[in-house]
Parts: sequence; structure tokens; C-alpha cells
Amino acid sequence: MPEKKQMYRVVNPDQDKRYDEKIRLEDPERRQYLICISAQAGSGEEDMWRLVTGRTEAYNLIKDNIDYIDFFNSFILVETCKLADRQSIYAFMKHIERFYEEDSFDIDDYVRGDWSEDEYLKYNEIDRSLLVESSRKLNMEDIMNGNVKMD
Repeated sequence: MPEKKQMYRVVNPDQDKRYDEKIRLEDPERRQYLICISAQAGSGEEDMWRLVTGRTEAYNLIKDNIDYIDFFNSFILVETCKLADRQSIYAFMKHIERFYEEDSFDIDDYVRGDWSEDEYLKYNEIDRSLLVESSRKLNMEDIMNGNVKMD
């Protein structure tokens, strides 16, 4: 008797979809990114939530809107992450800057701004004249024992 040959095969379309989805998620240029930009107070701009496809498109969108981004409240979320795992705009840009080395864009120029060390120290240095001498400091042990001397 001749051997039976299979003439047809049932294809599971879901299996092909899962394979395509896996390939898509492995390619950063095919992933979807949710960019949530909170505008700086007084910038006159409105907050923006934008869904883009591809790391490069996300990078360019952030660069195009960099002048008014509130870096403390803005974030980006890639579709493979949970909301709790979202990254700040700054962290995202620092992470991907290695892929755009030919670009002269540096996010630190916008976060830190143009300031000099002297200007920073002028507003942030500790005024040594306000420090209390160590002999006049309160001793926590004396406070707890009720032995506080008042001058």
C-alpha cells in the first residue's frame, strides 16, 4: 500500500503574528514610544503627549521641543515597559546619545544651561559667617537628658 502524504497543513495565524510582534519589538526603530512632555511654567507652551514609532522619531521630537521641556515632570515610555518603569526625558536622551554620535546635540546644554562656576557659587555657596561654632552647638544627649544650657 502506498504511503500517505499530507496534502494540507493548518497554519496558526496567531503564531505568525507573535513572531512578527517579537521581531518588531526587538527593533528600536519599530517600537512605539509615548513621549509625555510637561511644559516649563511660563513658557507659553502646552503639555504634549505624543505616540511615535521609532527611536529616531522620539529623539527628533524631543530635540524639536527641547526649549520648553520641564525635565522634572516629563517622561518617555516604550511599549515594552510598564508605566512604573518609565524614564525621564533626560535619562532617555543620555542613554541613546551613543547612537547619534554624529549629531552635535547635547542635552546637558539644556538641563544645566549656560552658567559659570563663579555664578553658581555666588548663589549656592554656604555663608561661613552663619555657621555655629562647635562649642555652641546643641548636644543631642543633653537635650534628651533635659540638661540644656541656655546662654
